[in-house]
Amino acid sequence: MSVIKKLTTFFAAGQAGLVLTSEEPEECLQELATAARASQATDEPWDLMFWDAVDGLTDAYENNISVGGDAEVDPDIAALGLGGLSGQPQMIGLHDALQQVLACAKDRKYRDEMDESTAEDGVQRVICVRNWDRHLAPNGASGAIDANLLMLAQKLIRVGQGTGVTLLMQTSDCYKSPPELKVHCEYVKHDAPDSEEVSNIALELGIEEDKINDELLQATAGLSRAKVAQYLAETVSESGFADPTAVFKKKAVHMAKDNHLDIFHPAFIEKFACYPRPESGKYAKALGFTLLKQEHHYQNPAAIKKGEVRCRVSYVLDDVKQTEWLESMPLVEFEHLFRPDKNPFSFDSVVGHSHTKETVRQLYRPNLPDRCPRQMLTLVGPPGTGKSLMHKCIAGELELPMASLKMEEVMDQYVGNSEQYLMQGLNAAIATGGFLAIDEIEQVIPANQSSSEGNGSGVERRMSGQIKTFLNDQDSMFIIAGANSIKDIHPAMVRSLRGKLMWAGWPDREAKDEAWRMYTRKHELAEQKLPKDDWWTPADIAACCVEAEVMECSIFEAAESIVPTYFSRQDDMEALMADVEREQIPDSATGKKFVHPRKNKKSSAPKKVTRRVKPAKKENE
Repeated sequence: MSVIKKLTTFFAAGQAGLVLTSEEPEECLQELATAARASQATDEPWDLMFWDAVDGLTDAYENNISVGGDAEVDPDIAALGLGGLSGQPQMIGLHDALQQVLACAKDRKYRDEMDESTAEDGVQRVICVRNWDRHLAPNGASGAIDANLLMLAQKLIRVGQGTGVTLLMQTSDCYKSPPELKVHCEYVKHDAPDSEEVSNIALELGIEEDKINDELLQATAGLSRAKVAQYLAETVSESGFADPTAVFKKKAVHMAKDNHLDIFHPAFIEKFACYPRPESGKYAKALGFTLLKQEHHYQNPAAIKKGEVRCRVSYVLDDVKQTEWLESMPLVEFEHLFRPDKNPFSFDSVVGHSHTKETVRQLYRPNLPDRCPRQMLTLVGPPGTGKSLMHKCIAGELELPMASLKMEEVMDQYVGNSEQYLMQGLNAAIATGGFLAIDEIEQVIPANQSSSEGNGSGVERRMSGQIKTFLNDQDSMFIIAGANSIKDIHPAMVRSLRGKLMWAGWPDREAKDEAWRMYTRKHELAEQKLPKDDWWTPADIAACCVEAEVMECSIFEAAESIVPTYFSRQDDMEALMADVEREQIPDSATGKKFVHPRKNKKSSAPKKVTRRVKPAKKENE
């Protein structure tokens, strides 16, 4: 049922207090205004006004309603007691607007009791307050509720019941009404269109019925009706057909527009490798082939024949980087000459963590009814051990989209915003058919909820409750989280049956050697002396190789600028390992309970020694 049908049902029942939530509030309110304008030509018209802090009071036609001025007052506005005052026009404040609507409700109730009701009393009057939760708590999460506004809303809802006057409060998804309002209000959710509605929109755009498949429906899942129509129309216009991949890309950009959310899909990585073929000529010797741009006939019909493709590429030939346009070639030939390179985001790109990789493979079981026996996996460990990289590599390995929350952007001063951002991330994971990644989860949902940042607001408690409720209701999605400290992780996130902790610590000797081989090859470094790498993380090894390539020096020399995290924060790292050992957390590499590596107390920074690790041979050598 559309939000308009839900609202009109409540209007007919005489409901005076409604809470409207939507992931697309602007589009939802536009639908509301359009419906109000359209109702004027029907037997059951309803008048709609909006109030926000920028424009004050406006009608459904986006005309400002001001107090004062010499202009003729609209009869509908006059009926509410607004306008008609002398002097300069002034923007109407929220309290004044609600007072006037309350007065209208009182007049209607009085006329109804005196059997003096007019035809005008039968017109539904609605005042919609944008961002109601922010106005009710104007000082943000740590501020008190505006008692005067709360009392005014109570009066309006109580008096307006059955009079055809409604207070519509537009809020965030996670808003919870105060008890004084909750008992009198009904909640209305602006739902995304279902598959039938999406199919109807596609048909109206001229898309053939046989092209409206499950892939296209999945690509549009979670979008509003307006966005579905927009992206389908744009895709058809750009490519000549309803391309699900193109629609998904547009959706990913749209979902991440507020800077607190990223959408990643491994299928969108346009990285190609060139392989030898007798007739391929010079390209047979090229390595590191990268597709910069791919053009089809519909993009450049003057230069490219139908059924062919032209590519702009970058590659290295004889140690010289080159960039050029390839000749137009049939798609079949292109696929034969070039194939997708090994996924840069796969488990092969992460050294160590063998047990975690196997756990993830068991976590996602698409062929089983209950594919997520454990729906939340948290990797705890020092920086640089591959926790964040693991998130993208899980997406690449399972070929699933990933919605990732930017923790520094999630925590917000305004009431309900942090919870809303978290819910948007959860909904985005469902809409994309993937999973949710949360890095540094201890910063968002800390164990100590009485911290100065939380300030007793209950934000952390509500967010942890959101995740628990979500996981209990979902059997087809999981969450991957990362943390740098175990004592700061909220117990609710790891003590449930569906949560699991793993220690992502320093790699062992075998994993370090693998990291050296991986990064020396990536940065084209020859076999050479390597430094002692006690307490080095894969990130330290990668940084060392980058430094050697950029500075054109040996790896041994580059290591002089590397300060491992352990030695820069030794007390913290020792405390972290002690916590992990005490909690009996399994090791990410072996799956066995972590045991602190008892080291010599006299040791300090590692001494430089030399050894050799032979880089792996390049393919096609």
